[in-house]
Amino acid sequence: MFWPDLASSHYAKKTLDWLTEQNIPFVPKKDNPPDIPQARLIEDFWSVLKRKVYEKGWEAQNEQQLIGRIKQKLEKVDILVVQSIILKVRHVLRQIEDNGSLSVKVYPSDPNSDEIFWTEGYGQLTKEGKNQLYELGQYLRRRYRKLLGDKYSPNKVYCRSTDTDRTLMSAQATLASLFPPDAGEIWNEDILWQPIPVHTVPGKYDFIIHHAASCSKYQAKLKNYMNTSPEVQQIYARYAHQFSYWSKMIGKKIETIFDIFFLSLPYWAEKAMESNGIMEYISQFSLQIEAATPQLARCKSSFLIKEILEHFTQKINKTLKPDRVFWLYSAHDLNIAHLLKSLGLFKLHFPCYGSSLHFELYKTNDNEHYFQLFYRQSNEEKPLPLSIPKCGEICHIDQFYAAYRAIIPSDFEKECS
Repeated sequence: MFWPDLASSHYAKKTLDWLTEQNIPFVPKKDNPPDIPQARLIEDFWSVLKRKVYEKGWEAQNEQQLIGRIKQKLEKVDILVVQSIILKVRHVLRQIEDNGSLSVKVYPSDPNSDEIFWTEGYGQLTKEGKNQLYELGQYLRRRYRKLLGDKYSPNKVYCRSTDTDRTLMSAQATLASLFPPDAGEIWNEDILWQPIPVHTVPGKYDFIIHHAASCSKYQAKLKNYMNTSPEVQQIYARYAHQFSYWSKMIGKKIETIFDIFFLSLPYWAEKAMESNGIMEYISQFSLQIEAATPQLARCKSSFLIKEILEHFTQKINKTLKPDRVFWLYSAHDLNIAHLLKSLGLFKLHFPCYGSSLHFELYKTNDNEHYFQLFYRQSNEEKPLPLSIPKCGEICHIDQFYAAYRAIIPSDFEKECS
C-alpha cells in the first residue's frame, strides 16, 4: 500500500495512472488526512533519506546529479531503519484513533522531524516538564494542606487526566509531591512515593477535558466562525505575504491559522518567532479560536465548567458522595486558554508549562457560599483572584449561572447531535 503525503504531484493524473498500471494500491486523497504527518511512513523515510543525501553539506549542481545521488543513497538506507519505521505505524494509528491527531505537528522541511531527535518521543513529558509538575504538586500541598490533610484518601481526592501520555505522567508527577507517603504509608524504604489513581477515558469519548469526542454541531459552528469572523479574516488578509513565505519555507501550504505549528527554529523561523512578532501573535490568537463565541464555548470548555459548578452545588447541598474536597484535572494549555476565553478573561499569551487554574469554593460565617478563580502562572506563590466579568472576584453560583447561561451546556448528545 502506497501512502503518499499530500503533495499535488502525488495525486496528479499522470501519477495515479502509473500507480494503477503498476497495480500498486494507494490511499485515495479523500481518505488521506492532512494533519497526521507522524503517521505516514513516507514522512519518516524522506527525513532519513534527506539527511543521507545532504550529509556534510553536499549540494547538487544539476537535476541529474541530484537524481544520481538519491539513487546512490537509497541503496545505503539500513533495512532495519525501514522496518523500525513500519513497526511504529500501528502504534501511532491506534493513538490517533483514541485521541485524535497527535498534538505535536511537524512539517516537511523540519530539520528535527525525525523522532530520533526527541529523547522521550513525540509529545512526551520531558525531564524539565516532570520537574515543573512535581513543583506544582508541592505548591498545591502548601496551598491546600489544611483542606487535604497529610494522607491521601480517595474519599477526599479525585484526579482525572486526558488520555494522553504526557498528561497522565503530569498527573502522576504532581500527585507524587502532593501526597508523599508519611511513615505509616511507606511500602518500600527505597521509594518515597505511593501510587495514587489517575482516572481517564479514551479521547474519542472525552467531552469534559479532551474535546476529541465527535461533535458535528460544534465543527459546523467553528467552520462558520472561521469563515465569518472579522478578526480571522483580517489576519488572513494582513499576513497573506507571511503565510506564503512560511509555506515556502516549510514545504507545505499554510491554509489556516491552526497550521502555525513549528517545532524547530531554523534561521527563517527565528526571525518569525521573535518576541511580539507576527507568528507569536497569530499562534496566541489561535489558542482562543475554538472557544471564541458563546456557541463555540458551549460545546468546548463549558462541559468542564458545568461539572465544576455541579460539584460545588452538591457540596453546598450536602449531597456530594463521596464528599470529596479536591478534584485535579490534568490537561493541556488549550484547556486553560479555552476556559479563560469562555469567561471573557483570556488575554493573548501562551500558558506556561505547569500553570494551573484554581476554582475554590468558600463558606462565610453567615453560611453563604461563593467561589473564586485563580490563575497561577510560573512559580507564583500567591496568585490574585481573577475578576470574572459580570460576577467579580467573589462570585456566587446563582449569579454565575445567570450571567453565563448562554455557555452552560445541557448534555453532550443534545448539544452535538
